[in-house]
Amino acid sequence: MDKTCSMCGEAIESNTHLFWDCPCARALWFSSPFSIRGGIGSDWANKEILEWLLDRIPTEHCAAFLSFMGFLFDGIWKARNELIFKGGVVNIQQLRNAIMRRYSESLLVMEMVVISDATNPGLAVGLLDRARNTTEWFAKQVVATSATEAELLAIQWAMQLAAQRGFKVYAGASDAKVVIDALKKRRCPPIWQLKPLALEVLNLCKRQY
Repeated sequence: MDKTCSMCGEAIESNTHLFWDCPCARALWFSSPFSIRGGIGSDWANKEILEWLLDRIPTEHCAAFLSFMGFLFDGIWKARNELIFKGGVVNIQQLRNAIMRRYSESLLVMEMVVISDATNPGLAVGLLDRARNTTEWFAKQVVATSATEAELLAIQWAMQLAAQRGFKVYAGASDAKVVIDALKKRRCPPIWQLKPLALEVLNLCKRQY
């Protein structure tokens, strides 16, 4: 089986190459609202690249970045599959326009999820299903006593949605660094009031993933 990248035909395809190092991916990243140059840790896994980037992106822009990344990954994956099954060449400008259109729509959704006060926040969750080539967005209001609790609730909800859809593997991304750092170490965030909720999330990790 030919393992050459379908997008560029120049290298062996891997997740890192396809989404970061491929000339097509580099062009999309560089022309994105975040102007990211390619070649970031070419021997790193996607998770390591993402962590490196999130450490350098201002917190207020992390949600938008993660949203854009989801649409870029989805767009590249669909374009790659279309090339494999239908042939032809990739149209970078057309692909970029499609990604930017979906990204712009997501920004409008984010703006509509208005947080009226600290006890009635809105949650927004995006699910990228690579197996089915689909992206779904969900939003709802919840009762939370802090932004950190709202972030944990969003992570919990995302995992529940993934489980309901039969995901065998789940990789989550969030701009709540304190929460993510704790969960990665299988620990509760250093906020004792959130321990029961954090334990529920950790139990989901054990049961499902």
